[in-house]
Amino acid sequence: KVPYCASIPGGLCPPKNIIVSGNVLSDAKSFYINLCSGNDIAFHLNPRFVEDVVVRNTQTNKSWGPEERSLSQNMPFSRGQGFQ
Repeated sequence: KVPYCASIPGGLCPPKNIIVSGNVLSDAKSFYINLCSGNDIAFHLNPRFVEDVVVRNTQTNKSWGPEERSLSQNMPFSRGQGFQ
């Protein structure tokens, strides 16, 4: 079910990892995945199909950090396709 929200007992630290899987809607303009810590967003992943970019960011004390947009590969997400 979306949105999905759950706590990670003991927090996220090595060797723990998170696997997120889903299906991108065939008409999606974008989607996002936020990993939160309290009221902050520790990691924001936002594939934007119109711009053909995957934006990564953080939000601390309601203030966004600088966006990271560069990738060493092409857009890894596709409309109408699953991902993991």
